[in-house]
Amino acid sequence: LRVCAEFAPVTVITVKRRVPTTNDMIFFILYISLLLLCFFIKKAVSQINKSKTSPNMNKLGLISVGNTGIFSFYYYKDSNLMKNFDYIIIGAGSAGCVLANRLSKNSNNKVLLLEAGGNDSYPWIHIPVGYYKTMHNPKTDWCYNTEPDATMENRSIPYPRGKTLGGSSSINGLLYIRGQEQDYDIWRQLGNKGWSWNDVLPYFLKAENQERGKSEFHGVNGPLSVSDQRIKLPILDAFMNAAEEVGIPKVNDFNKGDNFGCGYFQVTEKNGLRCSAAVGYLNPIKNRKNLKIETKCHVEKINFENKKAVSVSYWRDNQSFTVKTNKEIILSAGSIGSTQILQTSGIGDAKKLSPLGIDIVKNSIGVVK
Repeated sequence: LRVCAEFAPVTVITVKRRVPTTNDMIFFILYISLLLLCFFIKKAVSQINKSKTSPNMNKLGLISVGNTGIFSFYYYKDSNLMKNFDYIIIGAGSAGCVLANRLSKNSNNKVLLLEAGGNDSYPWIHIPVGYYKTMHNPKTDWCYNTEPDATMENRSIPYPRGKTLGGSSSINGLLYIRGQEQDYDIWRQLGNKGWSWNDVLPYFLKAENQERGKSEFHGVNGPLSVSDQRIKLPILDAFMNAAEEVGIPKVNDFNKGDNFGCGYFQVTEKNGLRCSAAVGYLNPIKNRKNLKIETKCHVEKINFENKKAVSVSYWRDNQSFTVKTNKEIILSAGSIGSTQILQTSGIGDAKKLSPLGIDIVKNSIGVVK
């Protein structure tokens, strides 16, 4: 789409000026009023300078689109804030949202979820084709790039990572692919107990809300909605027919453990909207009183006492905060974010970290390698 737009011929269109009507004026007044209301709410929130979390909020409930964050307005009050936590989860991405859901289900657990990005109210997050607007957009993407690679003529490749509630599940291409059965079995054979295909399949079923219904390989009523694509193109059907002619079978389901074949993949959608980890796991349970969610929090480091993780230091609104845990700190900030935080916390290659003034907690040369 971008290429077509860049090389499209320029067309000049002359439009006759239209005299504004009464309806135009009414719409304009309502539009300005809504903008002022949003400004007032946003200003009030920023002045409080406290966490935007369910125990502190009264939802105004103007408009809500399903479980998405679109058109949801909140007022936050500075009272009854939780300060002591059993579990601190760093990163509200595909893993962090699940952890927040499962751990806060026990009302005795006090859970803090920290996210460096913002909330998921950006409308393009929830429109499936919206990844054209969210990837490479600093509002929702960290916009990482790989180091130049000599084997690719020193090119640097964009490496999108989600910067919002839901993490990369809020900006990716929505493909629902579990992986190959043999890969899981190899992991088990290497000594990773509980990671064989038969071990993990029940959890796939538990997570899934399959549009096609319940079967041996699919579940229903789970938080993550999975649907067939809504569009099919003749050219793709022709491609599948050609693949079948050369011995590549047509496949109707790529999530039975064998991915060999050609066919349409399923996507994480519900009713035409993206079902990210935030939509599926986090948004429905935000009102739990034992769950506190903080966005735009940049974790500085995890603090240790005698090699035991005891607290997390982070920045928010140019202020430094430190929160302690009674039980565990869970690092789920993604393949890049987690390794960065490990190193700033003193876990990594001592030869690289010591010159930077980082106190070494554990010399582990395997971090980031």
